[in-house]
Amino acid sequence: MYIYTCTKCGYVLRTTGTDTIPHDDTVYDATCNGSVQTWKYDCTNCGSYLYTTYKDCPGMPHTGSCRWLPV
Repeated sequence: MYIYTCTKCGYVLRTTGTDTIPHDDTVYDATCNGSVQTWKYDCTNCGSYLYTTYKDCPGMPHTGSCRWLPV
């Protein structure tokens, strides 16, 4: 179990780490280096940074912009 607590508002997110994207946080930024995507999530309660995940890009390997990013 992973527990993330927002340092600004105290919002607590609990996840097993194997969950799909939890419904109570939001991806606000995502980048890709051609093989690994970096997804940054924020707190839906106050909008501050919450945590980052790394995912294999489904289109790897590639160059240039990534069409598989969520945002």
